[in-house]
Amino acid sequence: MSIAKALCEALEAKYKEEDADRKKCIISRYLNFKITEEKLILAQIHAFQIIANELASNGIKFDELFHVGAIIDKLPPSWKDYPNSLMHKSEDFSLEQLMIHLRIEEETRLQDKKDYKSQMVVRAHIVEGPRKKKPRSERRRKMEEKKEEKKDPKVSNTKTA
Repeated sequence: MSIAKALCEALEAKYKEEDADRKKCIISRYLNFKITEEKLILAQIHAFQIIANELASNGIKFDELFHVGAIIDKLPPSWKDYPNSLMHKSEDFSLEQLMIHLRIEEETRLQDKKDYKSQMVVRAHIVEGPRKKKPRSERRRKMEEKKEEKKDPKVSNTKTA
């Protein structure tokens, strides 16, 4: 019996260590999670939610308000004004309310980006008309003036006046 008991204790100790290591790994992933600007914000928050659910399934529970604050804190630098406005509101957001706010903000930002790009395309196609190049030398400038005088005699009258 002592061999079986020793084996059982050894297995329990090993699995407790593995369980503790797994929990530490999940906690580390939760704390080090970063939301970047390259991907959609909501998709990244969904991945963050999966990590939070892993924590909960391993017996590590935390307040929803804590989780909402963590999400707001992990928003990318380009959103710097938005987290400040959320943090200073008098009401506390539920996770569902936060997701609604973030969805609206992300859609607005994407629409603004599309509008900006379309304005840039329109501006790129504007034609202002022919430009006259400045003559490189005094001699060339005089030659061009003579050509203009030959084309339009009124030009020579206005220059002499």
